[in-house]
Amino acid sequence: MVTVGFNQDLAEIARTNAEIVKNALGKSVSKYCVKYFEEGVEEYIKSLPDREKGWLAVLARMAHRIDYEYRKYGVIKSDWDEWS
Repeated sequence: MVTVGFNQDLAEIARTNAEIVKNALGKSVSKYCVKYFEEGVEEYIKSLPDREKGWLAVLARMAHRIDYEYRKYGVIKSDWDEWS
């Protein structure tokens, strides 16, 4: 698992896009989304039940892609399907 250090702006982006993430993953992740971006990723994921680790790993991949798009282009694509 990769440790991701996001600043407050990217954490806010994650919060505002919780509905998109929910649709992509088929469940509400807003409370996990906030916790994920504000705490240590590896330790938090290790503490989760096995059934929740899989979709949080998908969220981690999306987060990396958000960071990449934001840093490279200054924008964030809305096509989350290609990232999962």
